[in-house]
Amino acid sequence: MTLGDVLSKYVGSRDLAVQLGEGNITLREGGVKPAPAIDISDLRSEINQVGKNNTMYFRVCFALLVVLFVGCGAMVFNFLNEPSKAGAVFGVTGLSFLGIIAQMLKLWKQKVTSDLTLALAGSLPPQQLLTALETILKELRT
Repeated sequence: MTLGDVLSKYVGSRDLAVQLGEGNITLREGGVKPAPAIDISDLRSEINQVGKNNTMYFRVCFALLVVLFVGCGAMVFNFLNEPSKAGAVFGVTGLSFLGIIAQMLKLWKQKVTSDLTLALAGSLPPQQLLTALETILKELRT
């Protein structure tokens, strides 16, 4: 489960427009209904779970990076007398390094966003929290 999945669960449908400072949600078709209650303890626990999962995935990516680096070094050492094969090893593993690092950056961004969301969930009133969650969710989707 990603942070976007958790926030979607709490923000609800994209057909709603939140009015700042009002505590009401205006339906785009018209009419007003009160803002839904957000269970902050459930939100915090789900975001904590996302953070724990991201930490595990980040560690797996780091381990893959180390294994790839050691394997690349072993292959280069093995082909020390054949520079063309050593160059091919670097060419192949270079793309793998980039892919793993790109995934690690995505996980890090999600970790920072989930930490920010946890801080907001603990300090904002429910109406303002709903607005903040909607904004964060929009940023995650872009």
